[in-house]
Amino acid sequence: MNRRIHVKPDYAAKCWTASHYVADPDAEGGYSADPTVFELFGTETLPTPFTLQADERTVLAELRRLNPEAVVERI
Repeated sequence: MNRRIHVKPDYAAKCWTASHYVADPDAEGGYSADPTVFELFGTETLPTPFTLQADERTVLAELRRLNPEAVVERI
């Protein structure tokens, strides 16, 4: 897949966040920040609507359902 979404809890923001990346053969690790997300929001990491009370399994399942073209994983 050409897109990756890295999900992690953000304890300061009290929500789960998602960092958006796209395949980039010139980038270290083969991925770089999604330029569309970065252009729109000025960052590749966005808050999700899930508070920290949501369990990891639920968060990942819903983000995978909404982004079937991406590899969604917790980091």
